Amino acid sequence: MAIRTYGIDVDDVLPHLPVDSATIGDLTEPLNLPDLERYIKNAAVEITAALLSNGFDPDSLGNETTEMVQIAIVHGAVARAIAHMGHAGPQYELHNTEWQRLRDTIAKLPSSLSDFGPRVRHNIDLTTTKPASLFKGTGYKF
Repeated sequence: MAIRTYGIDVDDVLPHLPVDSATIGDLTEPLNLPDLERYIKNAAVEITAALLSNGFDPDSLGNETTEMVQIAIVHGAVARAIAHMGHAGPQYELHNTEWQRLRDTIAKLPSSLSDFGPRVRHNIDLTTTKPASLFKGTGYKF
């Protein structure tokens, strides 16, 4: 079974690393491109599990939700890569905190989320052409 990465690849992760991305290749140490691909897939699997446990179909996400998922995967992969290189510090904390925040947000998304915004319910009769009268009650205590 192929792992869905939501359109994220190593080119999306490389610019966020605290090293020159040109120095990372297929066999470089301590970090290489296969490592980055694995970190992207690991983050994507966690996000997919969170979506599925919430009743979402990963293949039918809206644009806003897909963008949030992509950002989360990048942060997760970058945090793992920085940790792998042994660069603990503010950059790791930044990416790891953002990864955890987005992952937790995605895990708690309501299953009815859509990109159409909130649906408002009302009790106004929209079929009439008469204007609504102003409230004229008296003697009410609130």
